[in-house]
Amino acid sequence: MTSLFSPRERVVQAALKLFYLESFHVIGTNRICSEAGVNKSTLYHLFPSKVDILMETMKVYANEITGEFKKFAESDISATQKLEKVFDKPFYANCDAKEKFGSVKGCFIGNITLEMSCAEERVRVYSSQTFQVWAKTIEPIVADLLTEESANTFKTSLSVISYLQGVILMSKAHNDPQIIKDSVKFASALFF
Repeated sequence: MTSLFSPRERVVQAALKLFYLESFHVIGTNRICSEAGVNKSTLYHLFPSKVDILMETMKVYANEITGEFKKFAESDISATQKLEKVFDKPFYANCDAKEKFGSVKGCFIGNITLEMSCAEERVRVYSSQTFQVWAKTIEPIVADLLTEESANTFKTSLSVISYLQGVILMSKAHNDPQIIKDSVKFASALFF
């Protein structure tokens, strides 16, 4: 990693990459230090524990996806095209992962939720909050697509995020990102 970034930023970026590509439990702090170009004393000065590093990586990833979803929601395209963009984000990321690493890697927050939410309450709570933020972020898209005025737009948005997470998990299980791309039409049929 380049020295243009602070040691903290290098640790977070290295850990995010390693946790995403392999998993939290597989990666030790020595690997994070090596990838980030910092020594262990620096790492533990910055983060008291490996879980603290994980929490920071989750925030970075969640904020990036939230920003992308917000950009889609605020764009000047149709609501249907906006929803397609929400599904395109993980589709293209997983196409890239499959091309570079030979396998679909899923959604970082979804992966960590599955791996850690029963063992670490902070992870479970942050994952839940993240999914709610993502639902709130796409709520304007959902509101434009809903045909029933009495429908609860937030609950429907949360259902869309839940569906998307399930689709990403299936694409990971089948090592086929096309499942994500194909599923947007089913989302429209299911929810709208």
